[in-house]
Amino acid sequence: MGSLKMTEKTPGAALPESSCAYLLQELKMIWDEVGQDQSERGRILEEREQECQEVYRRKVNSANMSRIQLHQALAESEAEFTNLLLSLGERSFPGRSTLKEQLNSITPALQEMQMRKEARVKQFMEVQTEIQRIASEIAGRLGTEAVTVNEEDLSLKKLEEFQSELQIMKREKSDRLCKVEEYKVLIHNFAKVMGMDPSKILANVHPRLLDGPNEQQTEYQ
Repeated sequence: MGSLKMTEKTPGAALPESSCAYLLQELKMIWDEVGQDQSERGRILEEREQECQEVYRRKVNSANMSRIQLHQALAESEAEFTNLLLSLGERSFPGRSTLKEQLNSITPALQEMQMRKEARVKQFMEVQTEIQRIASEIAGRLGTEAVTVNEEDLSLKKLEEFQSELQIMKREKSDRLCKVEEYKVLIHNFAKVMGMDPSKILANVHPRLLDGPNEQQTEYQ
């Protein structure tokens, strides 16, 4: 920043009353009128210059701190946004501009991606829970283990893989239920020929075999 100097007033050049040059001209006129000593004038001007420098230094430091905070906030948002993009299998990213514009741009985009992630996690949870439930039924387990969703890979490709696996599990379950019904019919026919009660035979194997096919299917759902 240049030194404060008493600038001679140029004829015909009107200076704004709030400008530094105008105020210095006014000060010079007052000093000339009162006969202010030249050395004293220099000392006063030097003090005012130091005060101005200190004011600007504080402003610069404050602006620099704000810039650092914006960089940090933007970096954190970009990192989270990038992780969400990667986990969801996407690659789009907001365009570059000023720090504030970037932060204002990425904040709503980040919120949208967070909502999309929550919805995608819910989809994965539903599909994986259904797979686990059917697998437990087929294996004859009474309970099911807790399902954990891998949030590092929430891509549509991975979701489609789980959905395909679920369809396979459903077909296997349906095939097994059909096979059970076939065996029940055979047992019923053999028991009738031999004069035995098919219900007792089925109950000895498993009480749920006494249920009809629709009831079994409903119970499995």
